[in-house]
Amino acid sequence: KGDYVISTAPLGVMAKINTNLNDDFKKALSATRSTPACKIGVEMNHRFWEQDNMIYGGVTSTDIPGHRIISYPSGNLFGHAHGDTGVLLGYYPIGGSSVSISNMSLSERTEFALSTGEKIHPGNYRNHFTGETMSVAWHKMKYALGGWENWSRRGRTRAFPVMQKGDNRIFISGNIASPALMGWMAGAIEGAWSTMEVIDKRVAQQA
Repeated sequence: KGDYVISTAPLGVMAKINTNLNDDFKKALSATRSTPACKIGVEMNHRFWEQDNMIYGGVTSTDIPGHRIISYPSGNLFGHAHGDTGVLLGYYPIGGSSVSISNMSLSERTEFALSTGEKIHPGNYRNHFTGETMSVAWHKMKYALGGWENWSRRGRTRAFPVMQKGDNRIFISGNIASPALMGWMAGAIEGAWSTMEVIDKRVAQQA
């Protein structure tokens, strides 16, 4: 039991749940578009990007299809022996280009990351790879169905106000509830502020 329910589940997930939400609210929940996205972390036994190339943080952008960027870690910069190991973000395609990569097996994803990374850092990627990777494809996750969700211009104008108002005592929060931002932590924070403001006004009206 509770005074209110605040859901941060992706709207694409909520729309698939059998509920008694009102029809306008349900329709608003279906007005967003999910963005496919996938990443892979590749562990190296030598932080060559720092020690050999003087790269401390940031990204390398590429035009390699399905790859997009390599991102360099900002953690453990000055750990044991200047940081003995490190994990690179091996690729990060978003949108349609992420689908073909995420459909690969883990070994195929790893090989793709290594082969493309070797083009950027020849002689280092394969030589210092520990054999450990971790890969995530958010659009394949049952309770995510996407990296994040976006409103179309029409959805932002027509569906967002319906979603933001809530249905009786049920409200939406998270990045999709942000009036201006979509995706990322900044959107989630702004979405939380927005939801709190809506509930605060509702409580004040009922007092």
